[in-house]
Amino acid sequence: HGATRRTGALPRLEELRELRFTANQVAVERIRRPRLDRYLGAAVRLHDTFDYTGLKALSIEARQKLTNVRPRTIGQASRISGVSPADISVLLVHVGR
Repeated sequence: HGATRRTGALPRLEELRELRFTANQVAVERIRRPRLDRYLGAAVRLHDTFDYTGLKALSIEARQKLTNVRPRTIGQASRISGVSPADISVLLVHVGR
């Protein structure tokens, strides 16, 4: 008769709620993650005798700057101009985080 049948093309209300919840979680994570990374980086200590020249995975510029500045923590290293997030990741892997 005049009744329309559900074709499955339209998402169910529960699926929409789940998508909205997931989108909210992603938005919150995008805000929280940098703060958490900064907090954790500040706690990871680097030895004064750390040999940055031996880490070939670091960019040349990062090796030079880290050797000259000698940061005490990953957090300090991450604030040095010329040290990229990729370089910080290499340091974190090397120090065992």
